[in-house]
Amino acid sequence: MDMTWQCFRRNLAALIKSSVTRSPMKGDTRGMVPQGSVGGLDAQASQLYLRAVSSMGIGVMAHGFFIAGAILAGLAVALGAFGAHSLKAVLSPEMLIVFDTGVRYQMFHSLALLLTGLAERRDGAAWISRAGWLFLIGIGLFSGSLYALALTDLRWLGAITPFGGLAFLVGWSLLAWGAWKSRQANKPGASKG
Repeated sequence: MDMTWQCFRRNLAALIKSSVTRSPMKGDTRGMVPQGSVGGLDAQASQLYLRAVSSMGIGVMAHGFFIAGAILAGLAVALGAFGAHSLKAVLSPEMLIVFDTGVRYQMFHSLALLLTGLAERRDGAAWISRAGWLFLIGIGLFSGSLYALALTDLRWLGAITPFGGLAFLVGWSLLAWGAWKSRQANKPGASKG
């Protein structure tokens, strides 16, 4: 089993490094064909990977936000459990609420990153990608400052939090704009130029 995993990882790395032909839609994996066996690429493993990616409905380019969202959502669950079990005896009730708020907003925006990863392969991908970056920045500033505030009780850290909130608001606006642009581009008779 361990050899199979190592082989898959090696083939995946070679697949990512190899040149591939892409269909016209950014990030779309349908029609992607590896160019030979560059770097010892196992064609069967690469096709398996491409089928798996296609079945998830996300393109290779959109993986970054999707993976970040999954990791940050898992981290939010871990931090929530840590706060509920370990910090309950250490933090004041007020600071426990602050910590919990950071966890909740991290989870909400981790799910937004998953959505961004799925939506990024549409025609409004540039706007949607910007939204994803703002969600990441927002998680760092908003949730990160709340975690630091709760754990250190340094009140000045609360001044950073609104900048994270602003990043969230602009991110949601850009996600909506990107979805609208995608809808406009996909209307019958719409110009794709």
